[in-house]
Formats: sequence, structure tokens, C-alpha cells
Amino acid sequence: MKPLRAPAHFRERGSTIVMALSAIALVTIFATSMLASVDSASKGVRLDVDRSQAHKYAEGLLEVAEQKLVDDIANFRPIPNPPANNPLLVMNGSVAIGGVTGTWKIERDVQTIAGISSTVPTTTSVDALTGLTKISDAYLVTSDVKIGDAKVRMKRHLMLDKTPIFQFLAFYEDDMEVFPGANMTLAGRLHANGTMYAGTSAQLTVDSKYMRTAEDLIRRRKDDGTLPTGPVKIRNATVATSAGLVTLPSRTDLLSLGINSPNGLDSKFTGWDINGDGYFNQAGEMAPFAHRATQLFNGTLQTGEHGVTPIGHPSIGSILPYESKSGGDFALQGSTYVPVTPGTGTHTRGYYHGQAALRIIGTRVYNSAGTEVTSSMPAGFITSRSLYDKRQNRTTTVTEVNMARLGDMDGNTATYDPSPHYPANGLIYATRFDSTVSQPNGIVITGASELNVPAKWDRRQYSGYPGCYANPLYTGSPPVGATDLTVAQKRGMTLVSDCPVYVRGDFNTVNAKASAVICDAVNLLSNAWNYSKTSSTQVTASNTTYNLAFITGNLNTTSGNYNGGFENLPRFHENWTGKTCTIKGSFVNTWQSAKARGNWVYGGNWYTAPTRVWSYDTSFDSGNLPPFTPMVISTRVMAWQSSL
Repeated sequence: MKPLRAPAHFRERGSTIVMALSAIALVTIFATSMLASVDSASKGVRLDVDRSQAHKYAEGLLEVAEQKLVDDIANFRPIPNPPANNPLLVMNGSVAIGGVTGTWKIERDVQTIAGISSTVPTTTSVDALTGLTKISDAYLVTSDVKIGDAKVRMKRHLMLDKTPIFQFLAFYEDDMEVFPGANMTLAGRLHANGTMYAGTSAQLTVDSKYMRTAEDLIRRRKDDGTLPTGPVKIRNATVATSAGLVTLPSRTDLLSLGINSPNGLDSKFTGWDINGDGYFNQAGEMAPFAHRATQLFNGTLQTGEHGVTPIGHPSIGSILPYESKSGGDFALQGSTYVPVTPGTGTHTRGYYHGQAALRIIGTRVYNSAGTEVTSSMPAGFITSRSLYDKRQNRTTTVTEVNMARLGDMDGNTATYDPSPHYPANGLIYATRFDSTVSQPNGIVITGASELNVPAKWDRRQYSGYPGCYANPLYTGSPPVGATDLTVAQKRGMTLVSDCPVYVRGDFNTVNAKASAVICDAVNLLSNAWNYSKTSSTQVTASNTTYNLAFITGNLNTTSGNYNGGFENLPRFHENWTGKTCTIKGSFVNTWQSAKARGNWVYGGNWYTAPTRVWSYDTSFDSGNLPPFTPMVISTRVMAWQSSL
């Protein structure tokens, strides 16, 4: 029997169905493949987007970490001890940015030499021309960020450079004005982030290889536009002898050459081009200021036209006793700051107040823990006195601090009895809550010819002691009671105040130690000061020497009102005529005085000028700096790497 066969039209339809089903299968497979491919591509796009975002966040975390390192070092915050499992760790943390949390860490960078790994050592470099010292440390900054399936790790090899602010004879955040009425020699670096105005009716000598301003050098006075006629001499950076002191051409000097310049040679001088060809190379011609200054001084005198930019001075911690802060540790009740449960108050101690190991509030004394120790301080350490300040035109109340009593409690030089409360970290904070702009009461430092424990009590300073220093100060045997002084007992001092500070008498002249004053306004009183000055009487000064650096406020010069200039940045109050004021240190002006705002006035019962012998303390260049010296912190990226 033959098998049944479907009609032909049925056979054709069936073939079509099979073909259709096959096509559908192929399309389905293709579509599925396409969908998988699209999904895979979508995931790839998403991963690329996440990686891009994570990369940006990781970069941001590196910046956060770097800024944290800079802030902590600039503000002398202690670095925690590293954990045992990572001795290189300096600090670490996590930060939430835009809903994404990443982690960062900073470690001391390492180097490998001859197969041996070690931390990169601290280096000190000195600019051959300027002499500015830079202290450098190497760090490795790492950040990790995860977004979705994307993980990014970034590393930055960082060199952190520290430049102490006390590397200048004078550093001004704004304009610097120097117009002494008597001969004045400045031996040290001068820098202004603003314009430098310089001239004299006598002679001004800048015996330094560094005289720089980020803006212009102007020879006319800022207050009234007059042009002093005295010579200004500046050292040629390549000539060390007296022949290297070259005169900055005055208006008269240029006129004698047939050149008409309203100010002489300064930033306003655009050159003298007789034939107008722009080359300044013909007889009788002179190049514009920037080029001519380079010819004359070989790099000593430079302005913004030479490429000088503002120096980012350190963020100097607040000199206020207390600052407003939500979640602080103190609350203001009336005129008193009262401790409260930490985190519940409205105020916190200002930076220097909080860091100080010894605090003087009015006539009360406190240790670093905030415990009052007034009763255990030596007799005569604190005295309240009245001082007439002609510049402020009023009698002020001052807290006189006798520094000698910290090193010798009873004043008997034959016995060894230093105060146990000399600040171990070298920082003293002093203020008066009754000091205001209308009544600028202040602080007087006296008895400070030798700071801390007298060196005579260090037995290693005697040549007759078996364990003496290589170059002892004294011959013979040490006195009875002498001992090995500690580092803290040999340290200098930095005193900080939000009030005017008066430095009375020779300061730090015996076995000098690196020391500083940071305050609203620095005032200098001679060895002859006796508080007898009144509105109608004057005190005659005597020769006095001050070995200290200071950061102080000033007032801005306005039209018709000179602020006294750099020569009066430290304020005088006596008849100094014929007497010498010697200062060895550094002068820094980064703010305006908030309390001592009396205008500068010369003569009469205000003051008369001393012979000024002012120089930079070159020991600062070797790292011998006052406690809590603010640092200019900068960073350099040495290398970086990124991994996904």
C-alpha cells in the first residue's frame, strides 16, 4: 500500500511554515544576541561613566588630603604616632563628596637605593642668589574611590616645602613704605606683596641681595606725593664689597644726563629713547626701569615687571583669645568666657591661646590645661601698671610681665630656682579683656635680657666640666646647683597677644635665643623707661638692643596721613635723639592694628627718632627659629599615577 501524500498545495504551505519558523528562530537568535550586545555595551558605557566620575572624585580627594597636610603643618598640629602595621603613615581619613565616600591616606615617601628602601630624607636647600632657605619633605598621597563596579586608586608623590616667614628683614603683605628722616641701613631681605615706596631726605642703604615687590617701586611718598631727594643705595648682587652699593638714580641724577624723569629711576620710568627706534642703545639713551635696574643691581631689585609675584604668607593663627564657633567649649556670659560641656558652647579658644603652655589673662596666670596657677608664680612676675601712650592720647592700664622671674624665681642669681611654669613649648599667650579700640590697654614685657633659665646653670657650658659642650660659654667649673638643662629650659620664647605689646629694655641680649612677639602693635621702650611720661612730659631714651622677630599690625597710609613707614613699624614713645636702637631679627606686617589705632605723629611729646641699626638675624636661615614660627607652605607634585 502506498503511503498517503498530502495534496501539493498542502505540501507547499508546510514548506513555507518550516521556512518561516526557521526565519523566526534566526531572528530570535539574532535579536537575543543584539540585546545581549546592547546590554553589554550599556554596561560598558555605565562602567566608563562610573570610572570617569570615580577618577574625578579621586582627584578631589587628593586635593583634600594635600590641603589637610598643609593646614596641619602650617598650624603646628601634632601628627599622631603611626600604627605598628604602617610606620610610614602620617594621617588618613574619608570624605563624602556628592553622595560618594572615598578614603585617603598620606605616608612618608620612600626611596630605594642599592636595593635598600628607606624614607626620603628631609632636605634643606638655599637659593644661591636670595639666600632663602627651603625645608622639604617627601610624601605619598593615595586616594581610593568606588562607584558601582568602577574602582579608582590615585597616587601623588608630593614634595612639601616650608619657608619660614622670618627669613626677611621686612615682609609686608600690602604696601611697604620706607622714608627715614635720618640715615638708615637695612641689612636683610625686603619683600612687599604690594607696592614698595622708598626714599629719604638723608641716606637709605639697602645692604641686601633681595629687594623685591610684587607690584611697583615708587620713589615718591604715598601720603602726599612729594619726592625726597636723598640718595638710595642698593647692593649689586654680584659685588660683596662696599663698591657694590650702587645709587638708584634720582631725578637730579637723570637730569644731569639730559634725561627728564619726574621720579628718577623707578617703575614709572619708561625709558629715554632719543631716536625713537625702541632699542635704547644710542649715546644719551637709557632703557626702561626693569632693564636698567637689572643692569645696575644684577637681580637685587626686582618688581612685578621682572616677574615677582606675591608670596603666599602663612595663615597665621588667630591672635584673639576666643573665637565664635558653634559646638565650641566655651560660652560667653556677660564679659566672661565660661567653660561648658565640650561641643555645646558658642566659642573656642583662638589658635595661639589654645596652643600656649602659659596663659596670662589680665593679672591671672593659667597653665596649658587651663588651671589657674597665679598663686604659685614667683613674686613680681605680674604687675598692673599705668602707662601714658601719647600716640593713643590716653593713659592705659598694662600688665607688666617680668620674664626674669620665670628663669629665676627669687631674683637671687646665686641660687638655681627656675619656675616650673616656664612654657615647655616656648609659647606664652597674654591678653586683657578690658582692651578695646577706645581704651587699648596692653602688655609690657620687661626683665627679658636673658630668656628662660640662665645659661650659667647649665654645667655643660663650663670648660671644666668633663661632659662640657664643644664650645662652652664659660671657663672653669660650674657653680653649685648647676645641672644639665633640658631642651625646654634652653628654648626661646614667642609671646602672642591681641593687645598692644610694649617691649621694655634690652631684650634677649644675653645668650640670645630665637624669640618673637606676635601682636596687635609692637612698641619699643628703652632701658631708661620709668613710666613717668605724661601728656606734657617726655622720657629721654638710652641705647637699647632688641634681639627678636615680630609680626605686628599697622595702619594704612592715606592722603595727607603717613603711617610712619617701615622705620616706625615698631612704635617709639621717647626722646631717642642721639641714641641708638639696635634690632636684630625680622619685621613682618600682615594685618592692620585692631586696637592701637592712633595715628603716627612725629616730634614733641610723641617721640623723636633714634639712630636705627637694624639687621636680619641670619641664624634664622639655619633653622634656629622662634617657637611657633609661621611657615609659608607650598607643594610640588613630583609624580602621579592612576590605576583602575
